[in-house]
Amino acid sequence: EELAVAVRLNPRAPQGHANHARALMTLDRFEEAAAAYAAALALTPNDEKLQAGYGEAMLASGRLDEWLAGQDAALTSNDATSFVLRGNLLHRAERYAEALACFDAALRLRPRDPQILLNRGAALVKVFRFAEALACYDDALALAPNMPEIHFNRANALVQIGRAPEAITALDRAIELRPDYVRALHNRGLTLIEMKRFAEGVASLNRMLT
Repeated sequence: EELAVAVRLNPRAPQGHANHARALMTLDRFEEAAAAYAAALALTPNDEKLQAGYGEAMLASGRLDEWLAGQDAALTSNDATSFVLRGNLLHRAERYAEALACFDAALRLRPRDPQILLNRGAALVKVFRFAEALACYDDALALAPNMPEIHFNRANALVQIGRAPEAITALDRAIELRPDYVRALHNRGLTLIEMKRFAEGVASLNRMLT
């Protein structure tokens, strides 16, 4: 409640509203958080972090369509960041076709952005377009070969199209780049077990505990 007091004392300070909103999110008070983010954005409407936070709060409070409608008026055809934000929230809402359309629009503006390619690949996986997802991850990898998330997601696509040995190689690289990558260790263990390489699989899973 100290943050609420600070906002009342200085209502023209956007950072105070933003801090209050983040605190409310941690308490699962999403409607109040959305209102606090809206107050901050009224003072600094072009702040990308505030826009993202507001979108998260609106999604959590079941008001994503309302947020999207509000963004439509502000969205410009050359704003890749806005398309990515919309895509990420739509993905989390399990509206994958709409998310994919947003990532496609963002890529037309920033075709060499590995994070957008990664996001697009994740949306393609959700609609079972695994070969296209793999192509996305390959393009992303060419741009950012040391990004462990790309290797991890690429491995998932490889498993889906029956190329498990290559998936293990991709997961090994992800773990090499980030030794504490728990999700990669987990998937590596399960994939090895499915390949009937039981001892290696169990050893990989055990590494999660160390």
